[in-house]
Amino acid sequence: MNKDREIKLRVKQALQFCVGAGLFFLIMGFMFKFARVFHADKFFMTGILILLTAPVIRVITLIYGYAKSGEYKFSVLSLTVLFLLVTAFVL
Repeated sequence: MNKDREIKLRVKQALQFCVGAGLFFLIMGFMFKFARVFHADKFFMTGILILLTAPVIRVITLIYGYAKSGEYKFSVLSLTVLFLLVTAFVL
């Protein structure tokens, strides 16, 4: 049961980081837009890109956590989900 908590904690930390970083760039983009700074759109698009990659980072964290805890079946399933996510982004 301790392994499950550790995996959940790592996933939670990864998602918190992605959402926090994404919101930071979105807010900075909005602030720069109102201040009429030249590169405001780049900050805004960076925030959106970070938020779009959050599910990918979550799955990568799950793959690492499952492989570290020895649950290779779930690690392979998570790898399959990662492949599907990357395929969906490409298409």
